[in-house]
Amino acid sequence: MHLTITVIPALLALVAPAIAAVYQVRAADFKFTPSTLAIKAGDTVEWIMPEAIQHNVVQGSNCRYQTGGFKSTLLSNGQKYSHVFDKKGTYPYFCTPHCDRGMKGTITVN
Repeated sequence: MHLTITVIPALLALVAPAIAAVYQVRAADFKFTPSTLAIKAGDTVEWIMPEAIQHNVVQGSNCRYQTGGFKSTLLSNGQKYSHVFDKKGTYPYFCTPHCDRGMKGTITVN
């Protein structure tokens, strides 16, 4: 007896786990680059602080922390902060010491 199994690609996509991506945002020159980023649920964003000037990443808008949101400490000299975005939505963020200079960004999770 000979048995043939055929795998349908669409069916395989339903059972195969999604591969999460890692995106990088650079915090330098008093701005986040890129300042807007669209990602998928489960992806990670890693903020890199390459300068000696200290920056942080704080979820919120109008330079105010959103209670329960993500928040890093002040970082510099190549230090990094990362956050996994598990839920769909729009996540505005800013740098506390430089928010008044326009150091803001937005992550959109689809």
